[in-house]
Amino acid sequence: MQPLAAARRARVAGRPQDAVAPLRDAYARRPNDPKVLEEIGLTSVDLGDLGNALGALVRALDLDPELGDARRTLCWMLESNQLTEESPQVVRVVQALLDRDDVAPQPLVRSALNLALRRPAVQQAVASRDADPSVDAWELLPEAMLTDGLLRRVLERDLNRDPDLERLLVRLRRDFLLRAPDLTPARLSFAASLAQQAHNNEFVFVETAEEQAAVRRLVPDDARNLLRLAMYRPLTELADAEDLLRRDWPKPVAALIEGVLRPHLEELDLKRELQSFSPIEDGVSALVSDHYEHNPYPRWFSLTVPQREHRLRALEGLLGQRLATGGGKLQVLVAGGGTGKQSILAAIAYGDSAEVLAIDLSRTSLAYSMRKAREYNVRNLKHLHGDLLEVGRLPQAFDIVECTGVLVCVRDPQAALAALVAKLKPGGLIYLALYSEAARADVVAARQMIAELGIGDSPDEMRRFRHTMITGPDSPLRTELLGSPGFYSLSTCRDFLFHRVEHRFSLAQVDGLLRSCGLRFFCWDLPAGVLPRFRNRFGAAADPRDLALWEVYERENPRTFRGMYNFWCRQEG
Repeated sequence: MQPLAAARRARVAGRPQDAVAPLRDAYARRPNDPKVLEEIGLTSVDLGDLGNALGALVRALDLDPELGDARRTLCWMLESNQLTEESPQVVRVVQALLDRDDVAPQPLVRSALNLALRRPAVQQAVASRDADPSVDAWELLPEAMLTDGLLRRVLERDLNRDPDLERLLVRLRRDFLLRAPDLTPARLSFAASLAQQAHNNEFVFVETAEEQAAVRRLVPDDARNLLRLAMYRPLTELADAEDLLRRDWPKPVAALIEGVLRPHLEELDLKRELQSFSPIEDGVSALVSDHYEHNPYPRWFSLTVPQREHRLRALEGLLGQRLATGGGKLQVLVAGGGTGKQSILAAIAYGDSAEVLAIDLSRTSLAYSMRKAREYNVRNLKHLHGDLLEVGRLPQAFDIVECTGVLVCVRDPQAALAALVAKLKPGGLIYLALYSEAARADVVAARQMIAELGIGDSPDEMRRFRHTMITGPDSPLRTELLGSPGFYSLSTCRDFLFHRVEHRFSLAQVDGLLRSCGLRFFCWDLPAGVLPRFRNRFGAAADPRDLALWEVYERENPRTFRGMYNFWCRQEG
């Protein structure tokens, strides 16, 4: 057997240590073979050597950008790690990934900003954020900053997550509105990118009374005024918004208008088609429904597309049995499908042998999901509006239920989970994501401070609170908040710090919740590197399903579940 094939077989069989020797042999023979480098990266992940994994996967993708396993694994790793090496190779790979529609930009943004903010032109521009206010900030921008490819891709395809850069963007927006900088082609193009960023983050930047008064007077009669308005308000709210699509604009402005208005118009049509299986009558459900109608969450832009049937095959491997048998379709419910990121991933990852139903109490969120499902040509996904608490009204039972971040914002998590279990076929599986009490200590502290200061959850109040944190003195809480992805858009900030309902759990409470509903913990879905560190701490023979051991691990590493507890569980018996 060839060394590369032997290494791959050992890794897939769960013996990555046995892949090391054949990989050394393969690398000695072919050090620049992208498939060898890919296999080194994948094996290094399983061994917990994340530094080596990142380096090997970057090299592999620089040589062959179409290596799917390398691409998906690198993006998964970058959810909890970042690239810090400033090399042409790293820049090429990050930039190429940001250009792809089959890659989610969010995991890449920290690395992209880390690289972009080291460049002299960008550093010079960011340093000018506090320059003399009588000077037009646009006059201080180096041309190289206006045309920086990495920075522009972040602004256009996702969310800025750097507070110093935000302060510069806030000033540039204000000066573009209140002054009249010369519109060179580079400035016009950058202004369109800034307007796109404002749309992406749902206008989360702080506004002064002077700016608000100027915006009220705006008429989008030319490119400059159109961009001014688009930096502050949704173009979708204009009474004559569709007329903008029929007018001639400079290319960057036309692209902005198309990207903002076309999806919105499509979602309005889809919203009218959406059917319901229940009304929203529960008081807490109605409160949460209103929350997400105004701020659909998460507003995502593209997905890291999985291999078709990847999740189905992985579960079958864990269970030691086939799930889709007898010619029937696997029935999958995504309870709380929201804007569709989880639902669309599930539909692709279970493949054509599954029928996926996404339910949610926000019609606006589901319309977003329906549009994105069309965009990704997903045909095995259906959508219904209704309350999870009324899931018993659905006629079918399900083999698999996925419920991510939903039980944390219902009146009674135990009752909601019991309702889902009642719709599960015997031996069915449930995927849950719950907030960790330990990992969200900073969120609790921030919410307490918000309550003590009497800050409400209106957009203006959230903007002012954010600005206070960004410009305020250093503190552990400020560092935690500014380091969170949830801080950098209006909907994520509302969900992160201003949600009207939130439940958090210890692992003992998770265990009690599962037992109360006749479920047992089955397996984790962990961030990169966590399982090897757990085994280093407790030994290779330690059972990763032992929640008591994980309680110890979390006490020692309280940020482990900063995202959520993500895990599978199964019916007892």
